[in-house]
Amino acid sequence: MALQTWHKYQALLNMIGFLVYLRAPEHYQAIMQLSEDESITLHFDPPTLPAKREITLFEAPSETIAISSTDIRNRIRQGQHFEHLLPETIANAIKEKRLYA
Repeated sequence: MALQTWHKYQALLNMIGFLVYLRAPEHYQAIMQLSEDESITLHFDPPTLPAKREITLFEAPSETIAISSTDIRNRIRQGQHFEHLLPETIANAIKEKRLYA
């Protein structure tokens, strides 16, 4: 999901920096467009801790799975298995607190 689709993303850009883990080529294009549209400074490997209005990009290794937090929340709401997509402690906390259900 592109950062530009987040609720009040511009306010977030003015408060914090982002570390972005690129999972697909279209993510890179979306970040480049955001950088141009919002005058965001981009950093590439080696990692740097970004300040507000900065983004540090990382490329995902090829063995990563293409799934987003939105996909995981939708799986939970639809009663589908999601546990294999998260660390065990996080999956357990989501189940115990009945988050996203």
